[in-house]
Amino acid sequence: YDGAPATVDDAAARRVPGITDVVRLPEGVGVIGTTVEATQAARKLLKVNWTEANGAHHDSERALEEFAQIARDKSREGAVFAKVGDAKAAMQNAARVMRGEYRTRYVYHAQMEPLNATASVAPDGKSAEIWAGTQSPTGLQGEVARLLQTEPERITFHQHWVGGAYGRRSQQEVVLDAVRLAKADGRPVKLIWSREDDIASGKFRPMTAHHIEAGFDAGGKLIAWHHRVVAESVG
Repeated sequence: YDGAPATVDDAAARRVPGITDVVRLPEGVGVIGTTVEATQAARKLLKVNWTEANGAHHDSERALEEFAQIARDKSREGAVFAKVGDAKAAMQNAARVMRGEYRTRYVYHAQMEPLNATASVAPDGKSAEIWAGTQSPTGLQGEVARLLQTEPERITFHQHWVGGAYGRRSQQEVVLDAVRLAKADGRPVKLIWSREDDIASGKFRPMTAHHIEAGFDAGGKLIAWHHRVVAESVG
């Protein structure tokens, strides 16, 4: 994410039978051809040098430890998700306090089918028809409209109800690249990300660190529960 192709040597890829074009994308390279087999073979022959990406040196293990440290530090206030009573005050009267820490790492969404989208862009580039699965149809129409510099009502969208992946299909990068390729090629294009593409370059489920304190009175009754979660913003 956020890395662009600086140089692209596509000579060998273009020689694969069935390949019709190779197109640079903002964060990738699109190989267009008449069969999936041809495009997958050609993409492996591409020689690409990439620009530096913001997250290229991100260390998720170190970041998760930082998340856990923040969760423990109760002097750092967070956004309140839910509050009933005053857990901090009740904890002062607890006869026994139990503490626990929990973590979830980045996880691949593992949707049932590879990410894909089909797009057809009008010759004037101001309207489009799209077939894809998404959790955000309205958002998708808006994003495609902004990409084509047109109005959302000029984007016709056909929702696919199968394929799975809650969360993963709220991201629209596959759809947007399908639109870019269809506009560049002048014909409808179906874009397919391989599993390898998605695992290497896709967006994972966010990681989280949790710090939980539970306070009990002398009789063992739960009187206070304080749950702090540190995570990347879903926004």
